[in-house]
Amino acid sequence: MQELDAKAAEVEKVLHPLIEAGTVIAVRGGWAEGTESRETNLPVGKSVVTVAVMSDHPEQLYPEIRRMVEASVSDVALDFEYLKR
Repeated sequence: MQELDAKAAEVEKVLHPLIEAGTVIAVRGGWAEGTESRETNLPVGKSVVTVAVMSDHPEQLYPEIRRMVEASVSDVALDFEYLKR
């Protein structure tokens, strides 16, 4: 559980500017079960960090968020959820 918390904290640190701006409203960690989730295609054995985004068009933000995280945090898979403004 500490590893999940550590990965989520790393992602949260990287996304701090977006959190301060109110674009990212939550970051939480979890694990993928099985070999690969057919619903999300997330790999097993990696931490899965869910990033909650507040935006009218969140899909436009996902690539930027993914680049920010992948440049700084290793062995993490991202999942997204969104709330519309």
